[in-house]
Parts: sequence; C-alpha cells; structure tokens
Amino acid sequence: PARQADVFYEVEREYTRAPTTASTLRYAVARVTPGHPASSPQEGKRLLETLLATPERMTQEERVFATVLLHQTNSRLKLEAENRRLLATLDDRSRSQANSDKRVQAQLEENARLRRQLAEAQQKLDAIKEIERSIIERSPTPPGSRDANSSETQSSSTSR
Repeated sequence: PARQADVFYEVEREYTRAPTTASTLRYAVARVTPGHPASSPQEGKRLLETLLATPERMTQEERVFATVLLHQTNSRLKLEAENRRLLATLDDRSRSQANSDKRVQAQLEENARLRRQLAEAQQKLDAIKEIERSIIERSPTPPGSRDANSSETQSSSTSR
C-alpha cells in the first residue's frame, strides 16, 4: 500500500505540474485502478473522455489503450450501480420480510389469545349447562309438564 500510494502521488504530481497527454493518461489510469484509496472511476472516466475528445493529440497505441480503459471503466461503473441497486432491493426485501414476520407473529399471538378466550367461554357455557341440568334435576315437575302446569295455573286464576 505504501508503494502504491507513492506511485499515485508521483503520477498525480506530474499531472498537476504539466498536464500533457501522457501525464493525463497516466493519471487517468491511476484514478480508474481499483483497490486504493485514491481510486475514483468517475474522475478517471472524465479524464479519459477528455483525452479521447482530441484523438489527434495521442498516438495510435494511446488511443486504443484509452478506449479500452474507458470501456472497462464504463462497465465497472455500470456493475457498481447495478450492485448498489441490488443491495437496495435486498435491503427493501429484508425490511419487508421483517415486517411480514412481525405481522405473522402478531397474528399467531392474537390467535392464541382468541383460543384462550374461546376455551374460557366454553368453560362458562359448560358451567351454565351444568347449573341448568342440576336445577332441572331438583325440580319436582318434569320440564315438559311445567309449561302445561303454568298454563293451567294461569287459566284457573283468571277464571276465579
């Protein structure tokens, strides 16, 4: 890393001192080279495009090299943009999945609460049925004749 930093510093210094075609091309190469802190593909691309805007100032080899390097830089920038887009999509889907998981958990808890309430209501209903059964069993009049007796009692009391 120290050697790489030194080389970059020298290339940058040469470019700023005398921005010739050759020093600009070297500086553009240094800017588009990945893996060091001073790497800036956007800046390197801008420099390469500037050089290729005046191809007559470069040798054939420099033009070919700059063209290939520009193509590689464009491809790299597109891949980086696609990578950022995919990461953002992944983040969105992760958040969406987390929200879905929370909703499912809340629904499971609500279902458990409702099942408990249903069980409690069923116990209360069973207790009421048991109370009714015990009242009916203690009653001296059978349930079917109770209605008939109450009709007779009402009719006899109205006729008096």
